[in-house]
Amino acid sequence: MKVPKKNIEAVLVDVKRPGFNYAHVSHRFVDLRRALARRAHASLPPLVARAAGIAVIILILTGGGILAARFSTLRGELKDKKERVAKNLISSVDAIKSFDAARAQESLGESLGALHEIRDSFGTEGALFRGLASIVPVVRDAGALVTDLTFFNVDMVHLAELMGTLKSSGMKEFMHDGGAFLARFAELGKLVASIRVRGDTLRDTTARLGNIRQFEELEALMRDYYLSYSGELNNLQEFLDQLAAIFAMEEPQNMLVMFHNDSELRPAGGFLGSYGVLSVARGAMQELMVGDIYWPDHEMNFEEKLIPPYPLQRVTTDWGARDANWFFDFPTSAEAVMSLLERSKIYREPKTTFIGAIAVNTRVLQTLIEAAGPIELPDYDLTITPDNFLAELQREVETGKDKKVGENPKRILSALAPLLLARLESLSAEAMQGLMERLGEHMKNKDIMVTARNEKLQNVLHEYAIDGSVYALPDGFWGSYLAVVGANVAGGKSDAVVTQEIETWIDVGTNGGSVSDVSVRRTHEGAEEKAEWYRADNKSYVQIFLNPETDMFFMKGNDARDAVHREYGDYEWYEPLREVEETRSYLRDYAAWETKEAGKSVFGTWLITKAGTTEELSARFSTPAVSNFILTTGKQFRFVFDRQSGAHTSLKAVIGAPVGYIWKESGTPVYTFTAKNPAKREIVALTLAKDETK
Repeated sequence: MKVPKKNIEAVLVDVKRPGFNYAHVSHRFVDLRRALARRAHASLPPLVARAAGIAVIILILTGGGILAARFSTLRGELKDKKERVAKNLISSVDAIKSFDAARAQESLGESLGALHEIRDSFGTEGALFRGLASIVPVVRDAGALVTDLTFFNVDMVHLAELMGTLKSSGMKEFMHDGGAFLARFAELGKLVASIRVRGDTLRDTTARLGNIRQFEELEALMRDYYLSYSGELNNLQEFLDQLAAIFAMEEPQNMLVMFHNDSELRPAGGFLGSYGVLSVARGAMQELMVGDIYWPDHEMNFEEKLIPPYPLQRVTTDWGARDANWFFDFPTSAEAVMSLLERSKIYREPKTTFIGAIAVNTRVLQTLIEAAGPIELPDYDLTITPDNFLAELQREVETGKDKKVGENPKRILSALAPLLLARLESLSAEAMQGLMERLGEHMKNKDIMVTARNEKLQNVLHEYAIDGSVYALPDGFWGSYLAVVGANVAGGKSDAVVTQEIETWIDVGTNGGSVSDVSVRRTHEGAEEKAEWYRADNKSYVQIFLNPETDMFFMKGNDARDAVHREYGDYEWYEPLREVEETRSYLRDYAAWETKEAGKSVFGTWLITKAGTTEELSARFSTPAVSNFILTTGKQFRFVFDRQSGAHTSLKAVIGAPVGYIWKESGTPVYTFTAKNPAKREIVALTLAKDETK
């Protein structure tokens, strides 16, 4: 039953929430105001008392028999309704996490319809039910459960509506009306608190009903689906409280904006040629400054001497914020960039610090320009469009009029930014919602990443998987982890015209270990490009991240390059980089290096692809057996793939089951997973089953 959206707030309560309109659907719910009147305390004649007692017994027996018969049929009905409500709730929570208010409201409306049917199955409107509810606890709890479950659903609807309002008007409020923006956060916080209280009430009620056979399905629904989100609600409320407190401060709080140029890939995304500082105070944006990363790194501003990562020593003698985007784990890279900027005189002297970082790549900028429309830059005699923005900006930076001594070659970005923001601010509510939905898709694809120094904020960003962190293998993990991470080192802007295909073949052994073949095929499609930076050889330091304790025993197709020897007498290490570099060992037989990073074994080598050619790197690895491993039917193996932000890549994984077993999901000993455009994280869970053909 699909409930029209106009009905999804229907509920009857004894105490109404301010601002809710219940009148037009009040007939659909139990009216607690018509509950049985409290009995008088005056004494009754013995005969009347005995008659009343017999009547009560008859009421319980008769009503109990009717309800028992009703509950006996309820079990089958609830099975279907459970699936409907559960699936719709899961869909709505996922939609809310993606800020997709319309989808959340539709799912919650359908869920409310199923709840109406459950309520009707209990018969909670009947006088018999109300009479028994005043005497029999289980009947009272059953009615309360359905009512509270409906309240919970209505609060979720309200949450989805508020998310939709933020999507349509949040940006304008953030830019000009900090008070209204903070009020939205306060309302969100109160609503999440209400949902948490509802969840606690539902938990207690279902616990009391858990031993009643007829309520098993409903109790399972609450246990497995509704209450499983209580931890997320706790985190969300903490997130809202912390964020509101930071935004409300009188003193400006600074967020680093990292503009990743994915035409020149680096491990956490793209080369950080430009950056921004977003200042927020009293709930509103105060300023967005856009600058050239080379200025805070200039020797007159940055006095420290830091040793760069070994692969970068080919092109630079020192390390600074411009190259600190070197760690595949984005929170680690962002912390490095923020730390080095804060140590530059530009930010050190005024004691400017950052509360966190937001990374966006060129695909996000293209979406913003598509939404804003063509933007004229008279000083540069240019009109920026979605089709030409990357090429024109790159041309201006590389060869434009600002490319001279004493000038900022990135000044064009400073000219573009305020015009773009002004255009976006003027979008209609409908257009703004459409833009927010597209930005949500960019988050799913790792084109946008956000990290915070506040621990509670960071925990939620990590929980929602938008912080760009590397997957942490849980205790007892049985499976295979893979990430292929490229770093363009003096390869021009050629990653804009390079496509990549990743394939892996994993043979799982009966001892829990595995042997994996990995191939990385890269095609350089820039031979006909006019700009030389697109035609440049793509010189990529490719790193393959795998399970810890993995060994490599074969590699071919890579490029052997002369070793670099530099003396760094009075230089120092940035500590997190030192921890990685101290694990570096050279595998002479394969012209490759092994390091340890982010809890993974990492194998790095060079792969150089000339314009108009395709190159393929192949390697074989072994993951050790699992101690005390027991091979049994039903055991789950997981393949986890983390995508590099900004990479144009596809993925194919072929996973073979241990001898004597098949994968339940494919019905064969081999399971194949393919994705032309994989998500930021792909997790493939496979279940063992005995191979009955052997």
